[in-house]
Amino acid sequence: MDALSKFISLLARPKSQKSELEAALQRLDVSAAEMAVDALEGKRRAMLATATDAEIAAIDAEIVAANRTCERVDALRAETEKRLAAIETEEIETERRARFDAAKTATADAAKALKQYPAIAMQIVTILETVARAEVAIAAANAGLPVGEALLQSAELLARGLPPEPRELISEKRVDRWEYTGDSAAWGAVQESLIGDIQIDTAGLLARRGRSGTLRIERGNGPRDYRVARRTVLVRTWRESRSALVPQPLANAVNLPALHARGPELWRPVPPDGLVDTIGTRCERVLDAVAARRETAGKRISDPRPEPGTVIEEVPVDDDQAEEEVS
Repeated sequence: MDALSKFISLLARPKSQKSELEAALQRLDVSAAEMAVDALEGKRRAMLATATDAEIAAIDAEIVAANRTCERVDALRAETEKRLAAIETEEIETERRARFDAAKTATADAAKALKQYPAIAMQIVTILETVARAEVAIAAANAGLPVGEALLQSAELLARGLPPEPRELISEKRVDRWEYTGDSAAWGAVQESLIGDIQIDTAGLLARRGRSGTLRIERGNGPRDYRVARRTVLVRTWRESRSALVPQPLANAVNLPALHARGPELWRPVPPDGLVDTIGTRCERVLDAVAARRETAGKRISDPRPEPGTVIEEVPVDDDQAEEEVS
C-alpha cells in the first residue's frame, strides 16, 4: 500500500489520534504532486509535434491521473487540517469544562466554609470578652493588693507580649597588641603589616619585658620614628538590650463583619472615639461592646445602600400607532 492509500485509510477511520494526523500531514507533499502535473504537461507539449495519437492519449491519461492525485492530496490536507482543528477545539473545551467544574466545586466548598464563619467569629468575640474580664479583674485587684502580694501582670500581655532583654555579655578575652603612644596614641593599634618593622627597646623598664619600641615609617619628607608599646586589652562583646514588645490589643486589631451584607456586624474594633488604647486599658468598653453586639445578634439591619432614584422615560410612537391606541 502506497503512502497515499495509507493516508486515505487513516482518514477513513471514524477516530484518529492527533499525533497520527499531525505526522501524516507532515509527510503530505502538495508541492510534489503539483510539480508532477507540471512535468507531465510539459512533456505532452513537447510530444505534440511528433507523437502518435496513441502516445498522446497515453500521456493524457497520465496527466488525468496526476491531476486526480494532486486534487486528492489537496483534499486530504484540507480534511486533515479540519480534523486537527476539531480535535484542538475539543481539547480546549475539555480543559475549559474541567476548570469550570473545579470552580463549581470550589464555590460549593466556599459556601460550606462561609456558613461556619458566624459561629467561629462569635468564638473570637467570646475570647475578647474573656480577656477583657480578666483585665478588669486584674486592675481591680492591683488597686488593693493583699498583704505580701505583688502586682498582677496583664493576662493578654503575658500571652502575647515579649519581655525586655537586658544587655548581655557574649564573650570576653585578653588580647596583646602593639599600639602607638605619645603624640600618635590616637592612631590606636599598629597595622599588622608594620609590626615586623618595630625596633624593640634595649633599655628602660618596659624594655626588660620587650614591650616598648620604635617604629620607623617612610613619609614623603623622609623617615619618621614613632613610639609604640605592647599592651594587653580586655576585649568584650556585648549583645545590646531590647525593650519590651507590647502588641496592639486584639480587641482593637480584630475586625469581624457580618456574613450577609444586611446582618449585624459581629465585631468592629474602633468606634469614632476609640475603643482600647493599649493592652489592659479601658477594657470595660470592650465588655460593653460585646454585650451590645449580643443584643443585635441575629437581627436583620436595613439595606445599607442609598435608596435608588427614579427616572421618567418618554418613548415617542408614530402617528398610526398613536391613533390605534386612542381608538
